[in-house]
Amino acid sequence: MYAFADCSSLERITLHSVKLIGKGAFSNCKNLKEICIPKIEKIEDIAFEKCTELQRIQISDTINSIGNHIFKDCTKLAVCIIKKEQEYLLNETSFSGCKKEKR
Repeated sequence: MYAFADCSSLERITLHSVKLIGKGAFSNCKNLKEICIPKIEKIEDIAFEKCTELQRIQISDTINSIGNHIFKDCTKLAVCIIKKEQEYLLNETSFSGCKKEKR
């Protein structure tokens, strides 16, 4: 939990072999702009909460579980790429606090 929380030096991340992102793992990473997670299976609650510079995320088609508030207060998030078949994993809290809610 909270593995990279508050890490201001992260700007872009690609996690090739990670299958789980834990609760709050990247929360409050103020300079994080882009995330690519090609083999992810599970993203836990508030994983990217308050990543205020986050603009784009690409989620793998291997995803089978998405927690609550994963993008809470990501005010610049403009693009969230997820396969249509996995959209049901997103819920009403996924983008809470975002200025432009995207699906």
